[in-house]
Amino acid sequence: MHEDEGFDDTNPGGEEQTKPLKQPKAVKLQLFRSPSGSRVRLETKKFDSPSDKVPHSESKPEWSSETVVKVNEKNKIVTVLWDGDKERES
Repeated sequence: MHEDEGFDDTNPGGEEQTKPLKQPKAVKLQLFRSPSGSRVRLETKKFDSPSDKVPHSESKPEWSSETVVKVNEKNKIVTVLWDGDKERES
């Protein structure tokens, strides 16, 4: 036991711990299950439209960060607010 740190680095058998402890895995939700206000990171090319002459993602970073504004689970449609954008007033 380390007196200065206040924790015991031995296992129940009294032997010193040799394997690093496992870190909990991050939970990845499907995007349409993310609650409003969640921060999400999406590939910018997901916003490209086949009808656009110049793709939206052409001069942008590969990944973009957004905040979930509204979720329609029935149709699996998610409205996001991009960083740097202001929320539109209805």
